[in-house]
Amino acid sequence: MMKVSVVIPTYNYSCFIREAVESALNQTCPPYEVIVIDDGSTDNTAEILKHYIDTGRIRYHYQMNSGLCAARNVGLSLATGSAFALLDSDDSWHPQKLECQIAYLETNPACELVGTEAFSQERGMWATIGSLTVNALPLETHLLRTRFCPSSALFRRSLWEQVGGFDQAAGGTADRDYWIRCAAVSVVARIELPLTFYRIHNGSMTATKVDAMIASERAVLDKSFISLSTIRGRMLLKRRAYAMAHLSAAYTLWRDAKRPRAASGQFFRSLLSWPLPLSRSDTNIPFYRLRFGARLLIAALRG
Repeated sequence: MMKVSVVIPTYNYSCFIREAVESALNQTCPPYEVIVIDDGSTDNTAEILKHYIDTGRIRYHYQMNSGLCAARNVGLSLATGSAFALLDSDDSWHPQKLECQIAYLETNPACELVGTEAFSQERGMWATIGSLTVNALPLETHLLRTRFCPSSALFRRSLWEQVGGFDQAAGGTADRDYWIRCAAVSVVARIELPLTFYRIHNGSMTATKVDAMIASERAVLDKSFISLSTIRGRMLLKRRAYAMAHLSAAYTLWRDAKRPRAASGQFFRSLLSWPLPLSRSDTNIPFYRLRFGARLLIAALRG
């Protein structure tokens, strides 16, 4: 049986950390170890975790605040299992998540990373486990958009040893950068069931954060396409990828930062990058860009 090390980085999420830890410990295929990296929390996180620490149910490591990527990397370096699962401290898992992922990896030795679908408090619910549909996600799909959240990922130690840790310079798009690097050297797949719950913190996306996110996503794409200079159809794929990045930025600026003018600018940059229709596989919603553009236009006409 695969030995799974669960890495939970946390910073001042005492209100959620218990739920995350319990969801990891209560898996139908229990993890080999659960490692909590406390990235300098100033709330009562340590107090909440004391029982788990004292009973040996988790390994606890406290460090000065260094950021999410650094905390993940420390956790991965401390892990002793043959596979690693990431779980952000405000997220949680379906009880059978690891069971489904382990079963897939053990029967598909060429695959080294498998994620799952996820849902948030805004939309979705836990899956009913039946027959599993699992789709391979080639490199191209990761260049176009993020295909799963970090808390859904399970990957082999051998893959981590090959690609290394998360790039702290990538900021808020470090997970996407990591999936691209993994897909460039190995088979990556996704279980098409929502086995991961991720929490959206409404109102936390300020204008400054949005601008930083846009810049970091552009930097990740620039870096990726430089390193993947021999990829087939590189220039057309690059234009589609930038179109998707600008479209995602437009939506975030419109919904979270309440900046319709800036959103319109990003939307038109998306059109300039790729004026042809985006496929459903690109956006996951039929005619998404057309429908979103209509919403922006209506909002502009209403003043």
